[in-house]
Amino acid sequence: MSHTEPESAEPTPHLPMHTLSLPDGRTLAWDEFGDPQGPAVFHFHGSPACRLMWDGAKRSAEQHGVRLISADRPGIGDSAFDPHRTIGSWAGDVAAIADELRIERFSVVGASGGGPYALSCAAGLPDRVAEAYVLCGVGPLDSVEARSAMNPINRGFFEAAALGPSSAIPGVDVFLGKAAASGAPVISMDEMLAATPAQDLAAMKARPSFMAAMAETQAFMGARDSLGPAYDLWLYTRPWDFDLASIAVPVHFHAGAHDTNVPLAHVQFQYGAVSGSTLTVWPDEGHLVGTVRLPEVLEQIAGREGRATPG
Repeated sequence: MSHTEPESAEPTPHLPMHTLSLPDGRTLAWDEFGDPQGPAVFHFHGSPACRLMWDGAKRSAEQHGVRLISADRPGIGDSAFDPHRTIGSWAGDVAAIADELRIERFSVVGASGGGPYALSCAAGLPDRVAEAYVLCGVGPLDSVEARSAMNPINRGFFEAAALGPSSAIPGVDVFLGKAAASGAPVISMDEMLAATPAQDLAAMKARPSFMAAMAETQAFMGARDSLGPAYDLWLYTRPWDFDLASIAVPVHFHAGAHDTNVPLAHVQFQYGAVSGSTLTVWPDEGHLVGTVRLPEVLEQIAGREGRATPG
C-alpha cells in the first residue's frame, strides 16, 4: 500500500489531505484535524455527504487535543468505488487507514448515515475500537415498517433505494441539486422545509458556518458521480452483514427527540440490541444535533482516560 500527502499543510477543501492505495487497486481518501499525537477518533459522515467537516468540529479537535480523522467511503468524494462493498466491509478499510497511520487503538463516531459504519467497526474490530458513538444513527431499513416511521420525503427516497442503487440515483441527485441532469422530480424548498422540524431549522439559523459547510459539501459532491452515494443509500435498506448483539466494546447512542430523519424508535432498537450500551436523548433537538453537538462528543472522548492513542 502507498500513502500520499500534499506538499501544502493547508490543502483546498476539494483535495484530500491524505490518500492510500490499497492492494486491490482502490484509493481511500481522508482528512485530519487537531493534534496528531492526541487520541485518535474516526468520524464517519452521513449520507449523502462526504469527509468535509464543519468548522466547529475542526476547532473542537484542536481545542481538546483530539486527532480527528474523516474518511470518504468507497465511491464517495475521493475514495474509489467498490461494487462489492458492504456496511461491514468498511471496518477493513478503516483498519487499513489506521495501520498506515500506525494507530493501534481508536474511537469511532458515526453521525446519521455514518452510524451503521461506526457499529460495523465496533463489531468487526473489537480489539482496536476503544468505544463507539452513534449520533442520530439510522437503523436497519430492510423493512417497509422501518422506513414508514421516517418523514415522507426520506421515506420516498429509501423506498426507491430499496429497489437497487440505480433507483436511488434520482434521490441523490435531488439532494445534490442535480435533478435536471437525471430527470428526477424536483422537490421544492417549501416541501423540504415542511418536512424539517423546527428544532433543526433553529439549529441551522443559529450556525451560519454549519450552513456554509453544508453548501460546500453539496457543491463538492454535486460535481461527482452519484452512484457511490446511491449505493450507500441502498446498503441501508439491505440486511446488515454484522450482528449488533455481538458488539462488546462500549457504544454510546445519542438521539434527538424531535428527529424525523432518523426516528427515535430506530435508535432505541439499536440501543436495545447492543448489550451494555448507553442512550442519551436530547429532548429539545432534531436530527442535526448529531452534527452540531459533535464538539461536545469530542470533548467527552478527550476527557476519558486510557482511551485511543496512536500506536
